[in-house]
Amino acid sequence: MPQKLLHLGDIRKLFCKDLEAYDPRIGIEVEKIGLYYEKSSPPTYGGRRGYLAVLGALYEQLGWEIVQQKGKQITSMKRGRAFLHLESDGRIELAGSPHDSIHDLAREMRIHQNEIAEISKIFGIIWIGCGYHPFVKSADIQSIRDDRKRIILDYFEASKKTSDNDYGLAWEMKASGIHVNLDFKDEEDFSLKNRVLMRISPIITAMFANSPFSKRRFSGYMSFRSHVAHNNSLPQFDIPQDLYESEFGFDSWIDHLMSLPLLMIRRGDKWLKPDCTFSEFLDKGFDGHSPCMDDFELHMKTAWKDIKSKSVIELRFIDSLPPHLISSVAALVKGLAYDQGNLNILDDMTKNWSYEDFMNLRQDVAKYGLQATFNGKPILNFAKKLIEMSKSGLKSNRVWDIENNDESLYLKGIEEFVFIKGKSPAEWLVENWTSKWRKSFYPVVDWLQY
Repeated sequence: MPQKLLHLGDIRKLFCKDLEAYDPRIGIEVEKIGLYYEKSSPPTYGGRRGYLAVLGALYEQLGWEIVQQKGKQITSMKRGRAFLHLESDGRIELAGSPHDSIHDLAREMRIHQNEIAEISKIFGIIWIGCGYHPFVKSADIQSIRDDRKRIILDYFEASKKTSDNDYGLAWEMKASGIHVNLDFKDEEDFSLKNRVLMRISPIITAMFANSPFSKRRFSGYMSFRSHVAHNNSLPQFDIPQDLYESEFGFDSWIDHLMSLPLLMIRRGDKWLKPDCTFSEFLDKGFDGHSPCMDDFELHMKTAWKDIKSKSVIELRFIDSLPPHLISSVAALVKGLAYDQGNLNILDDMTKNWSYEDFMNLRQDVAKYGLQATFNGKPILNFAKKLIEMSKSGLKSNRVWDIENNDESLYLKGIEEFVFIKGKSPAEWLVENWTSKWRKSFYPVVDWLQY
């Protein structure tokens, strides 16, 4: 039986940290898009050439263990401290191990890249690192049979009636991102990291923008994934003004989570759909059921924010990328977030950035990438500053590899775009697609491919 949730103090314990146990590690979760190469169509989950066949080969040939399975349907696998999870259509996401160094994180990513590419080729499937499916409609993608995911899909379907778009469903079926997980040592550190990283999140989104295409056309946005996330009218994606302007401590974050609609609870094998917020569920229960800690932990998973936190701080505002740029994401974030001097500088630099500024900037970078401006200055200038600060942080907290390279080595991928090209990956893709590639998607897929 799950533990009964008696009061808010039980929830607060989820976030409390033992100072002596603080170990500043970094982890990364990588979503990606699968394609049948010959048709650029989405693979199915089942069948001889589906995602399940890929999972079976990973189990039989490469030592991945099955963690969750219902009948023949595999939904989660594990090897060491790394996991493979499935998106709603069966796409395979790597939830990597927490690492002390970017060197180890990059090695894990290279191993995943090589093995997932080689195994998938057997079945005619390739993978691309892109923030949004460039070819198909949501209706063209088949979802897997999973009761929890079905509730989420039904919620997104229903949201079309109260909004002027189907972005909720599109997010669930077609968006892919890179999530970075960070440790915090106490509530003050939690608060500072959340505040700073939330404020600068649009700049980092612009740097790594990589979702310019939808339905075989230029969408008009450099990060269409970001546009979809911030324009679907759903509270699970929203950063409200009171949260933005708060200290973003434990209580501010918990209060916000409590105010969100409760999408589901589980009792045994049954999934129930309460029509209330979690706060209302805590006060009144639902249909004879009292809230427990498992309910709140499940509830937190449906907060699809740019930043969400529990035992770690999870950054979710970055488009999926081709493998050679993924380590740049982790390196940039580590150099900023694990250097106290950088955090303090950024907190001071951004403390007067208003909520209106923040909301407008999110919209602008989704459309223009690094060509957006903020307070009359090019976002490109802010991006350069962040890279310089991160490099300084990584060099002052040196972690060496066997060839005496520190972790700033992994910034080279994004440095090439920001300092040399002066544009995001999406801007570079669109420029080439409209000119020398003559609107052919074959070079696009080749550049994005694992």
